[in-house]
Amino acid sequence: MYRIQIILGGLMQLLKVQIKNWQTFSNVNLECKDFLVFIGASSTGKSSFMKALLYFFQARNLHDRDIRNPNLPLEIIGTLKGEKGHIFQLRILNNPYQSTRYFIKNHISKHEKDNRNWEEIEEKDYKKYVSEISIFYVPAFMKISYLDYLVEKLFQNENLRKYYKYYKKFKDSMNKKMSFGYYKHIFINFLQEIAEKEKSHNFWGNSILLWEEPEFYLTPQQERACYESLSENTKLGLMSIVSTNSSRFIELENYQSLCIFRKIKEEVEICQYSGTLFSGDEVTVFNMNYWINPDRSELFFAKKVILVEGQTDKIVLSYLAKNLGIYNYNYSIIECGSKSSIPQFIRLLNAFHIPYVAVYDKDNHYWRNEIELENSTLKNKMIQKLVWKKLGEWVEFENDIEEEIYDESRDKKNYKNKPFYALETVINPKYIVPKRLEEKVRKIFEEIK
Repeated sequence: MYRIQIILGGLMQLLKVQIKNWQTFSNVNLECKDFLVFIGASSTGKSSFMKALLYFFQARNLHDRDIRNPNLPLEIIGTLKGEKGHIFQLRILNNPYQSTRYFIKNHISKHEKDNRNWEEIEEKDYKKYVSEISIFYVPAFMKISYLDYLVEKLFQNENLRKYYKYYKKFKDSMNKKMSFGYYKHIFINFLQEIAEKEKSHNFWGNSILLWEEPEFYLTPQQERACYESLSENTKLGLMSIVSTNSSRFIELENYQSLCIFRKIKEEVEICQYSGTLFSGDEVTVFNMNYWINPDRSELFFAKKVILVEGQTDKIVLSYLAKNLGIYNYNYSIIECGSKSSIPQFIRLLNAFHIPYVAVYDKDNHYWRNEIELENSTLKNKMIQKLVWKKLGEWVEFENDIEEEIYDESRDKKNYKNKPFYALETVINPKYIVPKRLEEKVRKIFEEIK
């Protein structure tokens, strides 16, 4: 009991989770942060991971179908940090044909990996540890009885009782049998008011919110409001984990919060990146890229990303690919703003192992001066150097896409309204796509092997 008395009764933080032999997972690890966003195709394990967390925190019973291979042990290890900064691990183990066993490992390093020095503990003691963290699971769809249970559990938190009016709103709405979209709006307003009024970094106490598909029933504007309210509440001690298919729950600058779930053959992998991709002025430029065009976040959902310099490339390539019958809606064409910004996006795609092709203008026009030519050549070489051959490739237009379209060298001129005039040219029924341009378009949109 001495060890338990040391750890319990203060702040606790979940740092890492390892899951073995659970539903879709053979063996996966996840580094935890205050805000995590799960993305990936259906059946890649986003919901499975949340259910594993519920089981680890004893908020869900174990079912036969939870065990991937009944001949192997089911194991979940959580690494946690106590109030005084000491790090410890809890382990729940279910061996075939044996009762569930529980373990603790105290005072370890954050990145300890071995399975030595575990001390077996009783179930009641394990539950004392995990009961220190309140976990709320909001599925994409739920019965009214479960919603009622969630509301009751939520307002057991003493700090939330000052917001009793929202408890009453939930209850009144349930009595009136309102739509689930309405309950979601109440919850978002609730989070917004907390974010506006509260200042304590531990307002929520030890609380984890698991929320599947929060974008359901929301307009694009409401999606952004929901994301912002969640983000602000993480600063008040609420650990938020959401699974989503909406790019509005993703900010490029918060790439460290992303967890991409992928199925490779029969195995599920979780891709995270905890390092730093940008430094100095790159940070400002990258953040500006997002705020200028937040739709760029959709690259994380793409089967393949096509990076282009500007609007002309995006518009013309889309049209030509559709006209050639090779357009793929699983691909995303991302307009990077300029050739100078393409390397930043390449680094991001490399970090998350997302296939891509970088499309850029060579910019070696005969009318450019020596300094301009040298500068463009350096940018071209930078792009080529950053491309990972196993993951991406690059396609270079001869000087620019306009010269490819017109199949001729052009004089220096005012490039105003380039997208309009380029599109006007290619949609003309009499326009014949130059063979060189067609080959490049086909390479850009070719299927991933």
